[in-house]
Amino acid sequence: MKKITEEYIQKIKDKNPNHEVKLRDNGSISLSLKCKDKSKTMQEFKDEVNINNIMSRYKKTGVVSHIMKDQPMFDDVSETMSYREALQLQITASENFIKLPAKVRARFRNDPAYLMDFLNNSNNYDEAVNLGLVDPKKPAPAQEPPKAPIEPVSQEPKANPS
Repeated sequence: MKKITEEYIQKIKDKNPNHEVKLRDNGSISLSLKCKDKSKTMQEFKDEVNINNIMSRYKKTGVVSHIMKDQPMFDDVSETMSYREALQLQITASENFIKLPAKVRARFRNDPAYLMDFLNNSNNYDEAVNLGLVDPKKPAPAQEPPKAPIEPVSQEPKANPS
């Protein structure tokens, strides 16, 4: 086994300035990182996440309160579109939005989501027509008054009242 010299340890220290280098009693080298920067760990939560405190609260109350504060929510989403379909819809909407005139896009902060919110509000219909976003409503064709219902013909012969 090679004997470790002070010169060798100094070379390691020079190559690793953020490390502490020590010679152990058994002749090996201990190299440990020394972080000199201010810690980014949020110390204000240390008591909340201490396993001893969590277990102490559990023993007192019988409830593990740190896991979930809200009730779980379940929903049937089997009838909704897939992620790929939703993504394609978003891409198509963005492509169509960018084709609009710059003044119209600016009206909606250059964001298709604002345009969709605008179009989903029926109070904005007149402005949407003025901006050329929707076709003006055509008057509905005059409807004929409903005809009297036709009674079905019975297959059975009518009984003779005599």
